[in-house]
Amino acid sequence: MEGELYRPDEGRYLGCFDDDGTLLGSILMMDFTLNVRGVMTPMGAAAYVSTNFLRKKEHVARTLLEVLMRYYARSGAPISCLHPFNPAFYHKMGYGFCNENTLYAPKPCYIRSFGDKSGLCYAQADDREAVLAYYRRWVERTHGATLHHYMDPHRIFDMPYVVLCRREGRITGYFTFEFVEVDHYTDCYHDLLVREMVYDDLDTLKRDLGITMLINPEFASSVEISRLLRFPSAANIDTFARGRVELISFHVQETDFLAGRSLASLSSKIQGLPILFCAVERGGEVSIPNGSFVPQAGDKLYLIGRPNSLDQFFRQLGRYAPKVKQVFLVGGGKVSMYLASILDRIGIRLKIVERSEERCRLISERFPRVTVICGDGTDSELLESENLTASDAFVALTDRDEDNLIISLYAMQQGLGKVITKCNRQGYAGIVRSLGLDSVISPKFVTASHILHVVRGMQNSQGSVMNSLHRIADGGAEAMEFTVGPGTRHLSVPLKDLKLRPGVLLAVIVRDNNIIIPQGSSSLQEGDRVIIIARGGGVLDLNDIYGAEPNLGGAGA
Repeated sequence: MEGELYRPDEGRYLGCFDDDGTLLGSILMMDFTLNVRGVMTPMGAAAYVSTNFLRKKEHVARTLLEVLMRYYARSGAPISCLHPFNPAFYHKMGYGFCNENTLYAPKPCYIRSFGDKSGLCYAQADDREAVLAYYRRWVERTHGATLHHYMDPHRIFDMPYVVLCRREGRITGYFTFEFVEVDHYTDCYHDLLVREMVYDDLDTLKRDLGITMLINPEFASSVEISRLLRFPSAANIDTFARGRVELISFHVQETDFLAGRSLASLSSKIQGLPILFCAVERGGEVSIPNGSFVPQAGDKLYLIGRPNSLDQFFRQLGRYAPKVKQVFLVGGGKVSMYLASILDRIGIRLKIVERSEERCRLISERFPRVTVICGDGTDSELLESENLTASDAFVALTDRDEDNLIISLYAMQQGLGKVITKCNRQGYAGIVRSLGLDSVISPKFVTASHILHVVRGMQNSQGSVMNSLHRIADGGAEAMEFTVGPGTRHLSVPLKDLKLRPGVLLAVIVRDNNIIIPQGSSSLQEGDRVIIIARGGGVLDLNDIYGAEPNLGGAGA
């Protein structure tokens, strides 16, 4: 027997009774509004379900949930959901998942205690309506966010602390927190628990909370993979000057016309291209080549220049690969989801093989144009049946490095033009490359490079601005982009009159919209962007590239 207990402001309580009128369980039903990809949609929810412990096996909870679903079906609400205390329990009943509410628990010693806090303040009583209005605007542009007329004010303002982020008098975000008891004997409250954090965008969050860098390793890895798919002839690609300059690597083959010939003796067509051979990896050693350097088969050469100039070089080399139109991907994890979003947006067809049926369902719902196959991506028969060889590129993104290695080797044997594999263990990277797999992506390595860039910039806070930093040749060299400032030495001095440190190459000068491959008569001007290649690292500032002071005959520096 079902009956309504009472109807408070937050929703309605329904009870389940036996024939004697004994309450066996109850459910709190709440009406929300949910943002479904920009459309504000009515939604019903079960905030909680409780049952008499001694009568649990009488399917009381299931009966109450069936009542909830029937009620909202009759009322026309297209969605009903739960606030689960045990997601696995509800998953077995066939419920899906939308956005999750995540709690943050930073230690007090990690909380920023310096810098500009002028935009931060505790919320006052007269801020209540402004905060609620800001939250409503945020919900209207945020997929998966919900509105509830009663619960929203209580969820926010019942917390002990509400901090607002303001810029120019406008609220740009807020977060709520409390201190939780962690020592019951001394009654010591010293752990901070952030309950809710809402903000305009990541830039706002970084600025208002004083965060130097936010990095998502999976997203950063997906961006690296998308670059390799855009330029399949290259083993690795790094970008500078907002994409106007690229540094790529490739292995020299015996049939290449540059094998066995010095760089200075290459044809005028090659020498006329605005590109530069900036590094070479041979036998595990990294060096900066000059005109007399003779490439050999097996060398890994690094070129830098405009993207279209590099494209022309590979055409003349006979290694030009047409644009990738279809990608075969094994593994449906986070990197795959981000990559699918990028490729779907630029119109590249994608086929994903994933073992988990639940994960397959999630991918197919989020990306309707992606072909999703539920199966074992290491099964060669499955790969053949799904016409692997019809794809232009293959990407292995499972959570096991060994599986990625095996299936990537198989794809390479099948003749696919571009094979990219994910490898988290750095010890495997050398083995993978020795087997002919050039394009290896490591989320850990990508993350380390981003962090190294920030750390270098902090060490060099008083010198030239470091815009980007990339580690190349398995960390044997670094490629850095600096902005020339007023404190940079030897401005307007021809490079032929300067002496650089051994193992350092000034590779490119970006001046306004011009990409300059430096010559002896070239010089640095304030505002230039300069790309430096340094073997072994050690360059923190643009002034660090210079060797012993040259005798300039009284010329100003």
